[in-house]
Amino acid sequence: MVGTKKHAEAHGDDGQGEITLIALAPLTNVALALRLDPDFGRKLKEVFIMGGNIEAAEANGIEWVSKIDNVWIKKEWYDRWVNMDTRKSRFIKAFSRKTAEFNRTLLKHPKYSPYDLLTMAIAIDQTVITESVDKWCTVEIGGNHTRGQLVVDWANKTGNKLNVRIIKKVNTDKTKAYFMSMAM
Repeated sequence: MVGTKKHAEAHGDDGQGEITLIALAPLTNVALALRLDPDFGRKLKEVFIMGGNIEAAEANGIEWVSKIDNVWIKKEWYDRWVNMDTRKSRFIKAFSRKTAEFNRTLLKHPKYSPYDLLTMAIAIDQTVITESVDKWCTVEIGGNHTRGQLVVDWANKTGNKLNVRIIKKVNTDKTKAYFMSMAM
């Protein structure tokens, strides 16, 4: 982030509203970016974050966000995808192997969940979204309800301006076509 700020200063570019951020892991790097550059948030055009609880829990009209529920890929499709005998498919197999094993062995779930790849597909082409809702959300950092979790005002009890689009369903055929093209 420091390098980005130095680059902007050197070239007279403040980058306001030009950055698309896709966060695929814990958000500590985003927090660090905001700490190093307090104006970082104003430079963001849009942010894509894959996260949330698999099971929703509700308390006082506020509910934790659930993951998209229709993107599990069958084992046969996953095996065909990662065994295409291309350099790219071998790479995909290497980075997705642990998640696939975790789903099969610990969760006893025979399918694969490509959530990080799905987040990238949505950022690239939002026409894959088939169902979404706009809600006001915040991250609970004070420990009042939880710590570090996304809190969604499903019933609009706060009256705050809607600030998050929650993706609920996607076109699985279209996303699988994206995933397959990645391996070729």
